[in-house]
Amino acid sequence: MLGIDINEDYVARHRQAGRNVAHGDATDADFWARAERSGHVKLALLAFSDHKSNMAVARLLREQQFDLELASVAHYPDHERALREAGVHAVFNFYASAGESFAEHVVENFGDMINEEQAATTQAG
Repeated sequence: MLGIDINEDYVARHRQAGRNVAHGDATDADFWARAERSGHVKLALLAFSDHKSNMAVARLLREQQFDLELASVAHYPDHERALREAGVHAVFNFYASAGESFAEHVVENFGDMINEEQAATTQAG
């Protein structure tokens, strides 16, 4: 797995942490042409912070008929639909699972307090 980022400081921090990250512009068609020619890219995970960039790269890869699978993040249901229509096979909607993930995080961090409160409520009731 290889991460790509345009921010050189971000790339350096990840490399220092032992991650495989390269400097590059993943919105650039030439970048993807070089990646495809390498024969190593079979799956692209689009995780830009903005929907427009995820869409632009998804469309670019489909229009250029690159032979790889696409997955992407989305923030809203309409973004999720648009990405699927643009040829993205797997879309993960951050907000759709945010509440559940947050609740799990709270239980992990405050489980003892929650259990004590539930026990006290059960005894009082």
